[in-house]
Amino acid sequence: MIRLPAVLLLLALPGCMTTDYVGSTYPATTQVDLFFDEADIARPYTVMGELRVEGDNHLFMRSEKMQRRLIEKARERGADGILVAPVSIRVTGETEHTTGSERGEDWSSSTTATAQEVKELRGLLIKYKPAS
Repeated sequence: MIRLPAVLLLLALPGCMTTDYVGSTYPATTQVDLFFDEADIARPYTVMGELRVEGDNHLFMRSEKMQRRLIEKARERGADGILVAPVSIRVTGETEHTTGSERGEDWSSSTTATAQEVKELRGLLIKYKPAS
């Protein structure tokens, strides 16, 4: 039987994302173009900053969801486009758990190490230059 706290924890996991932005901000936009190669950007532009979306690397953290968050935050910052970098996985720590048992004079133990990872999606936010 699954208990209520376990269900609530599972429901909360998919939303664990953080964003971080360094750069300029302009009035919000409604359309943000996505680029995965700088050569695909046909219009002159300036880089206005870098936006990072990060979440725990687990089954529920989908890259598509992170991309939607990247677009949402880019609109809020006034970007016209995003040059998206490949998704990366970073190890942020490690947890060790040791268990042991004793039988008479014998002692045995087992240690399990688990890496803590985050999934990261970065994008350069761009602003198109006005036509001259």
